[in-house]
Amino acid sequence: MIRTVLLIPFLLVCMFGSAALADNLGWDSLSVSQKKSLKAYKDKWKTLSKSQKRSLKIKAEMSPAKWKRMKLKYKQWKSLTPEQRRALEKKIRKYKETTPRDKRIRMRKWQKWVNSLPVPVKVKFKRAMKTMSAKEMRAFYFRLKKKYP
Repeated sequence: MIRTVLLIPFLLVCMFGSAALADNLGWDSLSVSQKKSLKAYKDKWKTLSKSQKRSLKIKAEMSPAKWKRMKLKYKQWKSLTPEQRRALEKKIRKYKETTPRDKRIRMRKWQKWVNSLPVPVKVKFKRAMKTMSAKEMRAFYFRLKKKYP
């Protein structure tokens, strides 16, 4: 869940915070593939708000599955309380301020921990990462972390 929710603010910034998109919202600024994807909006393009144009422009570049995932993540973000959002934003800021060297060290610790797991547990863990929901995965990870610190 945390990993999933961490992506939401990033996607929001990409989606709504880009100054470049603000300057290029006219129909003529769209690529051929975007125009093809958004042809249903051509006649009413001038009447759409900037945020609607930005959303549609980004949607035109995404696969339907990717768009659906992004909408789900945005819905999850909107369902968070203001306190949860602030805490998450703080974690994201802290992560962004982390140096690449510290990120590599953290990744090596993670890999070392995973590799230190007994083989059957490691196989189950890796399989679980592919099949479990984020919430189930988090609970599974904490159970493992208690058993194999």
